[in-house]
Amino acid sequence: AQGSTQFCIAHGGGRRCTHPGCTKGARDRFFCAAHGGGKRCSMSSCTKASLFFLCRATAAVGGSSLCTAHGGGKRCTAPGCSKSAQSSTPFCVKHGGGRLCERAGCEKVARGRTRFCAAHGGGIRCRMERCNRAAVGKLQLCRVHNQQHPDGGGGGGSAASGGGGGGSAGAGGGGESA
Repeated sequence: AQGSTQFCIAHGGGRRCTHPGCTKGARDRFFCAAHGGGKRCSMSSCTKASLFFLCRATAAVGGSSLCTAHGGGKRCTAPGCSKSAQSSTPFCVKHGGGRLCERAGCEKVARGRTRFCAAHGGGIRCRMERCNRAAVGKLQLCRVHNQQHPDGGGGGGSAASGGGGGGSAGAGGGGESA
């Protein structure tokens, strides 16, 4: 959707990222936040996007020159907690923030733009053929295939991508299928 469209930015209108294969909205003239567009975190050596007017859909007022990992954005309101608040809730995931999995009886948080947690098929799945485990890290591989991959190094990804925080679904091989 290049140029002028009938939609607002939140619903797909406006300028698109020019990175090959990307359909996200551009944060500056050419790229989305994931491909280097917009303001960056002001913490030295951090290349993540800052939260200064990052969400155009909700017309954020004010903002921060830091990414969420370095203290930018809305924080959890639970006493003594300094983690980032999830979606439109005032709490982090640990304190009940974010969208819950829609599977009956499940109390885990839904992954990404899906309605389910990783154990029930939500989020990005491993890109290996016939593998339905949750993907972790930038390689889009599950923990098992990440360790077998030459670039994986057994690191398992970061907490932000779902690879940290022990006990999360996706470890091992069981219980991953919907």
